[in-house]
Amino acid sequence: MSHKRVIGVLLGQDNGKTINVANSFGIPFEEDEKDPKTWFLDHNYIESMSEMFKKVNAREKMVGWYHTGPQLRASDQEINDVFKRYIPRPIMVIVDTRQSTVGIPTEAYFAVEEIKD
Repeated sequence: MSHKRVIGVLLGQDNGKTINVANSFGIPFEEDEKDPKTWFLDHNYIESMSEMFKKVNAREKMVGWYHTGPQLRASDQEINDVFKRYIPRPIMVIVDTRQSTVGIPTEAYFAVEEIKD
């Protein structure tokens, strides 16, 4: 059984207090299962797909990204930093695809930056 996770972009609106996710698309992603710090994310694909979605619905902006967990991974902060190139505060949603829970199997996170004196 493959444990490869899927990563994608979340589209919708962020009004500062509430984030509405209305759409998404998967993106080419590879990671080394033996070394979690080694991964590849196709930046050009993100940019070209975002442009195409903008033509279809200009109100849907990139609001964050998702992956098929089931939990946080070592590379998530680095991947989140990639999304900060496109949006100031990306939301990260983990979708648990194991179907072991009742309800919507998701957890959402924001990165918090700490400034130390």
